[in-house]
Parts: sequence; C-alpha cells; structure tokens
Amino acid sequence: MLFHLKTYLYSSIKHIVEQYGTKQYRLLHIFEIISYIYWLIRLLLIFLMYLDPETFPFYQTMDYASAYIYRYRTLLNKFFFIIGIMMVLISILGIRTFFFHRVDTLSFQILYDCIVYNNDQYYKSLDTKENIQIKLSTRYNHYRQQFQKNYQYLSIINPLVDRLIWIRVWFDSWLQLDHVDKKLFIEQNKMQLFSHSSLKGRTQILLLNIFADKLIYLIHIIFGKIK
Repeated sequence: MLFHLKTYLYSSIKHIVEQYGTKQYRLLHIFEIISYIYWLIRLLLIFLMYLDPETFPFYQTMDYASAYIYRYRTLLNKFFFIIGIMMVLISILGIRTFFFHRVDTLSFQILYDCIVYNNDQYYKSLDTKENIQIKLSTRYNHYRQQFQKNYQYLSIINPLVDRLIWIRVWFDSWLQLDHVDKKLFIEQNKMQLFSHSSLKGRTQILLLNIFADKLIYLIHIIFGKIK
C-alpha cells in the first residue's frame, strides 16, 4: 500500500477484496506481520535494557537505537516504549482483522461498494471539458449577479471580487460534482448493493472517501518529516 498513499483507503479495500486468497496476497501480509513481530521483539529488548541496564547491557552493543537509549536513558520516559509497543500490537491486530478476514461477508461487500465501486463509477461518469466549462461559467455568472445585487458598492473592486468569486465557484463546483455527468452517474453507473441510492448520498460517500485519502496522505507526510 506504500505505493498508493494518495488513494490509500480505496487501494486498501480494493486490494483486500480483489486479491484475497492469492499466493502473492498471503505472502505479502505474512511478511508484513513478521516485520512487525521483529519490531515488537526489538522494542521489548530495548525496553528490558532500559528498565535494568545493569542486568541486560548486552543489547546496546548490537543495536544503534539501544546504544542511543542507553546513553540518554535518564532523559527518557518508559511510557514512550509502552506507547511504541502498543502501536506495534495494534498494527498486528489491524492486519489480522482486515487482511486475514473473509471478504465474502456483508460488511466487506458494503465497504467495497461504497469505497471502491462507487469511486470507479464516479470516474466513469466524468463529464467532457466543454460541459464542465459551461457549468463553471453558469455558476460564475450566477454568483456574480448575486454579489452585485447584495454588495453593489463592493462589486466595483473587480479584480479582487472576481478572484474571490472564482474561488467559491471552484470550491462549490467540486463539492457538488459539476465535473460529473450526474444523469449518467445515477441512471447507468449505479452502485451494486445500493443501486437506488440518491445522488446526495453517493456524493457524500465519495467526498468522505476523498477526504479520508487526503487526510491519510497528509498524516504519512507529517510522520515522514518527523522521522
């Protein structure tokens, strides 16, 4: 999943449901669990050395992290190690829960329909550039007329007003899916389990997925910079 950080949620569910049971899938996630077990053992040994460095001093000569912690052990708190161990255990539990669970259950089918299938249908329903431009122009003209009507004197500041209106047009058009052929999206490119779901409901699910993927991507960047 490291190669799909920008669409992590979508790619994860798609990978789980479509690749479950294959040899490559099993090997990948068994290796992932082994890697986490390695980190768990490493953390436990370092923690053991931290608690009693006189009895267990040996590990500091074998691991650079242990040597660092041994050197600055008076400045560190044991709760850092406990949090690290808990995070590794939660990660192992998460892999076991999501990647080694049967995917023919209703819960996984709902996740797949909402996150993967709905997203695929969204991309199949993208409108043409010409139609998108027409929608943007129509929305801009409507917002411009509203602004001139409500703020007649402020509308004199044309460059600034135009910029602000275009920002609002871009934001609202994105939230309301102006770049999608909504008739095609609702009538032909339906969801599988929720084939009669409304445009509003599907739009909210889609925006939630996009927001979640952006948030996960941002978290990875932040933690990457911290490390």
